[in-house]
Amino acid sequence: MKRASLFIAAAALGLASSIAQAAINPNWTFTIEKASPATGVNSTVDIYRYFAKLNPVGADAGAGGLQSVDAKLDLVAPVLPNSHFLFGFSDTNGDGFDDADPFGTNPVLTMTDQRARSNTLVALKSFIRTGDLAGGTFSPATVNPPQFQSTSHPDPADPVNNPPIQDFDPHTVWDDLKSFRVAGIYTSGGKDAKAVSDAKGALFALAIVPRGASAPVISGQVASDKGPISDIVIPEPASLSLLAVGGLMLGRRRRVAK
Repeated sequence: MKRASLFIAAAALGLASSIAQAAINPNWTFTIEKASPATGVNSTVDIYRYFAKLNPVGADAGAGGLQSVDAKLDLVAPVLPNSHFLFGFSDTNGDGFDDADPFGTNPVLTMTDQRARSNTLVALKSFIRTGDLAGGTFSPATVNPPQFQSTSHPDPADPVNNPPIQDFDPHTVWDDLKSFRVAGIYTSGGKDAKAVSDAKGALFALAIVPRGASAPVISGQVASDKGPISDIVIPEPASLSLLAVGGLMLGRRRRVAK
């Protein structure tokens, strides 16, 4: 797990520093796919899917798929009044209050790869992660904003039943969020083989926003189970206006010097 250790160590240093240490790897191609279902459970939202496709050659020879991600989703300026990411909520820490789910691991509605790729199976929510939760576990190293779980304390007035009193409600932060970051690794599953085997690649991020909201863009890095950390190619806002359900290929562009 040397590659995993290196990636999480970089993630812990912060997004800016890890970007400085990475570079565009031509073995990776990134695709954005937009969908706006006319009917069904997702008819009031715009869906943006982010795929990473790996050609396992050169420095990535022998790689089996996508293992690690350190990515950030932002809404493009000008941010429209109704623009914000939509997240799933459930009690994941057992205190009886809602926690935000920026990884798509909500136990009430686990966002498996199959569900996340469908416009009709479930009401979709935003996430960043690696791996299909049907076959492995995603372990986050960094989350920003960090306050995605509720905090509480036992009611001192009722020491017998100890009902919890909420100190922090994640809804106050995550209900109107316009930017978030997740860094982590696919652990028990090892890697997402769809990065190699699937025509689109591995689905590593899902952005769900109200219909007609500002379009999100992604930045950060990914890494396979072998080979170097690679920058995610960043689309310009003008490019996003050209998105269609078929997707927009963004990989293998050289970065323009500032």
